[in-house]
Amino acid sequence: MLESMHAFALVLALAIRWEPFELPRGAGVLRAQLGRLTVPLRRARPEAGSVELAFVRLQTPGEKRAAPIVYLAGGPGGSGIGAARNPYAIPSLTRLAEIADVILLDQRGIGMSSPRPICRPKPVAPQMRAASSSEMIPRIVAEARACVAEWTGKGVDVAGFTVAESSADLDDLRKALGAPKISLLGHSYGTYLALAAIRDYGGTIERAALLGTAGPNHMRKLPLVLDAQLAKLSMLAKADASIGVEVPDMTALLRRVLAKLERDPIAVTITDRTRNEPVEVRIGPDALRRILVADIGDGNDFPVFPALLLTIERGDPSILAWFVEKRFNQSAGVDLMAYGMRCSAGATANRDREIALQAQTSIFANALNGAYPDVCAALPPIDAGDRFRGPIVSDTPVLFISGTLDSNTPPYQAEEIRWGMPRAVHLIVPNAGHEDLEPNAEVQAIIADYFAGKDVSARRVVLPLPDFKSVEEAKADRRQ
Repeated sequence: MLESMHAFALVLALAIRWEPFELPRGAGVLRAQLGRLTVPLRRARPEAGSVELAFVRLQTPGEKRAAPIVYLAGGPGGSGIGAARNPYAIPSLTRLAEIADVILLDQRGIGMSSPRPICRPKPVAPQMRAASSSEMIPRIVAEARACVAEWTGKGVDVAGFTVAESSADLDDLRKALGAPKISLLGHSYGTYLALAAIRDYGGTIERAALLGTAGPNHMRKLPLVLDAQLAKLSMLAKADASIGVEVPDMTALLRRVLAKLERDPIAVTITDRTRNEPVEVRIGPDALRRILVADIGDGNDFPVFPALLLTIERGDPSILAWFVEKRFNQSAGVDLMAYGMRCSAGATANRDREIALQAQTSIFANALNGAYPDVCAALPPIDAGDRFRGPIVSDTPVLFISGTLDSNTPPYQAEEIRWGMPRAVHLIVPNAGHEDLEPNAEVQAIIADYFAGKDVSARRVVLPLPDFKSVEEAKADRRQ
């Protein structure tokens, strides 16, 4: 029996097609390998065909001391291969590659994997990009429905882009690598996928490090989390010498600004980069909420929020224009992979009811959930069900890392999951936002030590308080 299992693993391993690959490394390159592996699109429906997974392997130079580490990017929709192009990534990855092989996976439907079920954005008037939620959500649903029809017409069963299938991909990848176990390194949505794999294939997961954790019932967000985040940022900004005198209460300021925009939306002129021409859009309260929601958990951008709101109140759109232009030019059309992962994750009925109740009182309404769950009606029935959203009980070792200023994946989510994981530890980093953990050298060192099998339970990292910007500083930063 054991010999037949080894033979099966060998056959799968031969299915990986390897070729040389280079990652940018300063002025030079880091030599790696690009692998491609064909897996079923829908394992319960073989006639649906297959997808091809692409991944880059950084091989450990010496004797392998640990299971291969598979990196799972966030999103959903982030590229594991693309993440290596971040300036901080290569030093971190090469450190991990001294411990074990590192696999940078483009999950199904992402990056270099294929097919990529994306539809190009339909031409719309610029103002529609800043429309109210009541106008925008039906348009998003209609575009998603058209995209499903387009890909179905190409012979692709879009019901194959689910968390369950993506989780099974990880086990097929493990088998193809000939590895008894793999380890997982995930950020944001990547943590959700990692936890799904731990639930279904925990016996084959050596350990996991999860940064900014989303658990089984966390993919649809509770609106009042943002109100708490705003209150925390308001408290910190009040104590900041740069802006605190002018903005002693950012929550009250936002309420005034939203009321002002409800009466009279503010005109902003930006550059449409696809046409390389200026366009004017008018930003109302819903559009501003979407802008704030996108960055309120990001330590790179929320230090500008007090100055942003103050200038809007004064009728000055200069800082707002930077945020609007960034989001305006990020529109990439319909991504059925991203929709599929979120819609298959779904939410329990109780959570949806709680979201609806909180949206009635939140200053952000339900902007945190965007077009969900409405857009899920455009897809085939792929909701994984409440069993998939239940508590996870596992003895897999897990290192959770969270930031106290991360409202995308607040620390209490990791704590909720850790309750069922007796071998888990949780590092909470004061003052860290959602995007602050991966680039941090101290966090990277702890992750490397963890995968090397060291006890990191007593380690601590503390980031500086946010450096809120004055109006002048914020304008100068946005011009750079």
